[in-house]
Formats: sequence, structure tokens, C-alpha cells
Amino acid sequence: MLAVGHSARSIYELLHSRGVTLESKAFAMGVRVEHPQALINLRQLGPRVDTRLTGSAEYFLTAPTLNKTCSAYSFCMCPGGVLVPCASEEGTLATNGMSYSRRNGTFANGAIVVPIEKSESLFGGLEFQRKTERDAFNLGGKDYRAPAQTIKAFMEHHLDKALPKSTYPCGLTATNTWDWLDQRICKSLYEGFLNFDRKIPGFINEGLIVAPETRTSSPLRITRNNQTLESENTRGLFVLGEGAGYAGGIVTSAADGVRLAYFAKRR
Repeated sequence: MLAVGHSARSIYELLHSRGVTLESKAFAMGVRVEHPQALINLRQLGPRVDTRLTGSAEYFLTAPTLNKTCSAYSFCMCPGGVLVPCASEEGTLATNGMSYSRRNGTFANGAIVVPIEKSESLFGGLEFQRKTERDAFNLGGKDYRAPAQTIKAFMEHHLDKALPKSTYPCGLTATNTWDWLDQRICKSLYEGFLNFDRKIPGFINEGLIVAPETRTSSPLRITRNNQTLESENTRGLFVLGEGAGYAGGIVTSAADGVRLAYFAKRR
């Protein structure tokens, strides 16, 4: 049984070298955004709600982009949370977010990502992730500071003179996101931010971009029999979860595990 995570790149390369069938798949990439939790509470719950009783407010956002065929959307929103580094390879940088159990931090963060079509080459999506992460590492200063920009400056295509406070623990480097992140992603983020600001006023003026968010899901899938979860061409290899390319989070990965346990019991 193989249940690795979606960042297990060396496992993909190993399986491919051993003849296990893999295929390219669509995924998503973008940035992390951070806002004062007080802004999200105010816009989502109103001025008279005591968040000590309700807990910190969340958001779930989606917006059409320029060509109307894909969306910029929020993912893994962390109320009262913190930003965390999550690079898994030397010389790369990637961001993520989390909330502690009380969700009572002063900042909210979430991924704002854009769908990426599957690559024509097997490892094309993975290499696109890697290139973005290498560029971020180099631009940040090669010491795990993350490239950052206020959303307001991003919308106006200019560099910030100073960056606001952030929970990202390794420090930030002011960059113009348009100068280094894929232009398709930037254009979709631009349209998305305009839409989100209409739903949550202040989303642009009080928001901070910390980039990149590259690990929403795997750009590869280990092909399998959908009934048994067994590898399509390697007998006795059962693949599941995010690393297999069939799940998109904790709950769906767990459901995959339940399916495999049920199948194994029947056998």
C-alpha cells in the first residue's frame, strides 16, 4: 500500500523508473494571502458579533477569470492562523498555512490559487512547480525569506516601499510578483482580487501576498483500478490519497483509506 503525500517527488521519479504507470493531471498554483483577522471577522460576521463566542470568521471565495473558463479561488483558509514554510527540496521555497486549535491569532491567511491545465509531458507540471519554487528562493535572498507584496501594490504593478507585519517566520523580501510569477497566474489573481474585494471590502487594501503556494495537489497521478485501488499495471501495488493523485485534502484522503480497507476486508 502506497499512501505518500502530494510532494513526494522522489517517489514519482522512482515509480516511473520502475515502470509503474503515471499520468499528468491538472492542479493549481498561486500565492498565500494574509489579512488582519479583525477585517475578516467584521466583513463576514458584522460589527456586533463577539468572536470569543463564535470563533474567528472564515471565507470561501471563487471568481471567474479573464477567459471565463477557469477560476481563481481560495483554498486551505486558516482563520486566526500563521504562515509556514514548507519547502521539501534544497534551494526551493514554498509556503503554506495553518491554524492552532483555538484559531485566535490576529491574522487570517489563505491560499488564492489558479487552476493549471495538465502538462503535455509527464513531469512538466512538477518541473513548473520546481522552477517557481527555485525562483522564489533566489528572489527571497536564498535564506528562506519569502517574496512578498501588498495586494494593493500588486494591483498597481509596483514595488512596496515597506511591507506590513506578517506571521511568516523566516522574513519577507519585497518583490513585484508580476516580474517573476507566471503571467497567466498573475492575470487570474488580478481578476480574482477584484472579485473578492467586492465580497470582502478591504481585501485588496489590507491584504499581503506571500508567495508561492505550489502544493495544493499533485501534478501527477499514479493510475489505478478505480474499484480495487490497485496500480493499473503493477500487481499488488495499491495507491491512495493525495500522493496517488486521487484526493484533495484530509477528508478525501481518509475516505480513500476507508475504501481500501473495505476492499481488503472483502478479499
